Amino acid sequence: NFFGLQGRVNLKLNSMSYKQNESIYLDFTIKNYGNEVIRIYPTTENLQTYQFVITDENDEILQTREPIKAEILKSSKVKMMNLVGDKVKEIIIHKNESFTKRFNLHEYYEFIPGKKYYVTGYFYPNFTEDKNTFAKSENQTIFQIEKRKEERLYKRHQDSELTTDGLSPEETVYLFLGAELKKNWNHYFKYIY
Repeated sequence: NFFGLQGRVNLKLNSMSYKQNESIYLDFTIKNYGNEVIRIYPTTENLQTYQFVITDENDEILQTREPIKAEILKSSKVKMMNLVGDKVKEIIIHKNESFTKRFNLHEYYEFIPGKKYYVTGYFYPNFTEDKNTFAKSENQTIFQIEKRKEERLYKRHQDSELTTDGLSPEETVYLFLGAELKKNWNHYFKYIY
């Protein structure tokens, strides 16, 4: 099998910033960059063939809630052959073709708002027969969960709650303009605070 020489693994997210409880779709793509055909044998148990390491900004590794399930995106000319009742499917990837599997990370990981997360993928081309051979993703995706904006409730003030200390604003303006008209400068500067 030529996977180690020709196959590459890439991760892709739709966005770098997500709201709390929003779906986070990660595309796990295996592409054949060589001339020879690549055969991979992913298991139907998704965490065996497709594995992730998700760390937060404090380098703490997140644990999954339950096994990850994924949906297979249609790729051009990729053949999926079911071997006789096995839990393994053979996928043949020709030159310049790719196979993509999509995972919704939000369903399986608990993300804390306000933190950045880093995702690295590991792909095992034939997990049932060789658990030591894997390919690390060429890239590391980064995303952030935004903090929920708190709604602020402002207290409405009634006119009856307003208290006046001394003169009302209307009286102050009247006296101020009256002092200017009469050129009584002592009273004029008295109303400037």
